Amino acid sequence: MFEVDPDTGTVTASAVLDREVMSRYRMRVRAVDCGSPTPLTGTAVLIINVDDVDDERPQFLSATYSFQVAENQPRGTEVGRLMAVDADSASHGRFYFRLRKIDGGHDVKTFEINQRSGTIVTSKPLDREDRASHALVAEVFEVELDDDDENVRRHSESSAVLGALNSTTVVTVHVLDVNDNSPVFVLPEPETESRSEAVIAVSNVARRGSVVARLTAVDADDDDNALVTYSIVVGNDQELFHIDAHSGEIIADVDFTGNSDNQVNTRSSMLYLY
Repeated sequence: MFEVDPDTGTVTASAVLDREVMSRYRMRVRAVDCGSPTPLTGTAVLIINVDDVDDERPQFLSATYSFQVAENQPRGTEVGRLMAVDADSASHGRFYFRLRKIDGGHDVKTFEINQRSGTIVTSKPLDREDRASHALVAEVFEVELDDDDENVRRHSESSAVLGALNSTTVVTVHVLDVNDNSPVFVLPEPETESRSEAVIAVSNVARRGSVVARLTAVDADDDDNALVTYSIVVGNDQELFHIDAHSGEIIADVDFTGNSDNQVNTRSSMLYLY
């Protein structure tokens, strides 16, 4: 790694030194005089410390990050924290984090990152039904030590333009579901101004146990929050029907009989379902 000039004693490097590989070299050197008939020698210990140069790119601890946050949380809710390391010595500076705009920058407007700590927080409440996940690209730069955040910001932005050492990582934020949507019936008829109504005709020869209608309700929430069960709450005083709680099938509990004019003898019922 080193050479010494035998005449001048000048020590030079014979290879490129890398402080991150070896920061200190310890060698024994010898000087010999030209005495006659027996030359005399002297020895010493030579220690070479390799000074650090800011030549290492800061690296995120992970190539990708995945965080979770519940929907409807207030602005400023913490999502997660990014961490970075640098093989250079700490005297060269500190890290500056920022989010890069992608896909029009919509996700960047939804989140904010603390430039010093790397903590990501929401900038507004999130709606899982509007968007279940967000993709971000985060960058880390090493900037000069400075207690003034405004100076740090200006320096980091100019460094980005000049191609300063930096690294990026992909951050995915998954929005967890909260039960904030009510089930809605999918009706075969348009809704009226007063309430959601559907008219169902029952055959005058329908027998007990036959399915007279099948109702469907949907819920925009996810997983267990979207599971729907059905029940009749009003209008079944004559106990003409019951509804399957899971399938939504309305089932006749009596035999419907008609006269020669094809009229059902049992009077109609208005059912209110839940």
